[in-house]
Amino acid sequence: MDDEIAVIGVSTARSAVFKGGRINSAQIARVRERLAGVGEGVIKLVVTHHPFDLPPGHEPRAIVGRARLAMQAFAACGADILLAGHLHTSHVGDTTARYAIERFAALVVQAGTATSIRARGEVNSFNVLHIAGSRVRVERYGWDGADFALAGGDTFERTTKGWRRKLAA
Repeated sequence: MDDEIAVIGVSTARSAVFKGGRINSAQIARVRERLAGVGEGVIKLVVTHHPFDLPPGHEPRAIVGRARLAMQAFAACGADILLAGHLHTSHVGDTTARYAIERFAALVVQAGTATSIRARGEVNSFNVLHIAGSRVRVERYGWDGADFALAGGDTFERTTKGWRRKLAA
């Protein structure tokens, strides 16, 4: 944590389950407690392995268990960005379609896979987030056969209703 960002990691992996993950009540309380006291202008990130939302084409059962309960707590403490992996598919969106919580829209940034051969029809990739005040730029870098190169990006701005994608000028 510093004057610009606060990052909290949550282990959603469970030893008895290979594909699904879950967030428990104690973890939810810990996130809420830690992020609730963070200053107003600080961007709050929650990092998990399993996703809270999905790119198109994925089964809803891939969402982390107890996601709705967690999302209520994330809204209450003002979580801004949810980072996840697990699916080996890149995606950037927000929580408004799946979780209708008034005056809340967190960014959902799903990472592809940088080094695994489990690429799910995508080239190997990773994301870079540039955070500057109330703006976040998410850049996706993809493997071009020789190196990683910028493959796309989106810029978002925090509004009173949550994060909104800025259209290219």
